[in-house]
Amino acid sequence: MQPEYEMVMELTSFAWTLIPMLLHGLTLAAQGILGAALVASGIALLLSPDHLLPGLGALAAPRPESVGARRFGRLQIGAGVLVLAPLSLGWPWLASAAGCVGAIALLWVSGRGIFRALALAAAALTLLFMAWERDDPATLAARILFKAQEWRTHELEWQLANDVRSPKVGDLAPDFELQDPSGEETIRLSSFRGKRPVALVFGSYT
Repeated sequence: MQPEYEMVMELTSFAWTLIPMLLHGLTLAAQGILGAALVASGIALLLSPDHLLPGLGALAAPRPESVGARRFGRLQIGAGVLVLAPLSLGWPWLASAAGCVGAIALLWVSGRGIFRALALAAAALTLLFMAWERDDPATLAARILFKAQEWRTHELEWQLANDVRSPKVGDLAPDFELQDPSGEETIRLSSFRGKRPVALVFGSYT
């Protein structure tokens, strides 16, 4: 590659974009797994309080001095439903925050184990995210995706209405020719037709 065509990206600027996305993805996974685990372990306690699966038992089983197993199971199901309520039922994010607080209280009096520790961490992480964003991770992610799809539809409608000369989806790309980076050869787009796909990438660096 010719040195003048190399693109240098500062890792620090890229990291400040990537880190929030990773944190949102992590809390989104934590919220979903926490809610599903609470509901599943609660159902397991209701159906068979004395014969739990190893993972669910480590998460759900109450200590002897706490409430009964079936009541504990009902409380866990309620907390799990609240954690997922904003996206599934359209409730405000405060319902999910209340579910996380309830989950932390229930897990605090439950049996010890790695599953309990992970569930406590997931509840705390989700609660901190909601306190910062004033929204729950799942609803925020859905809103971002829906907005992206909505704006894509508006952009396509605008193009069809206002830019009649531009190629539309399914149209054959207009032919053009450019010099290669060395300046010794001319390349025409039509020369690739039927041979290989061509990707045209446009950006502020072109």
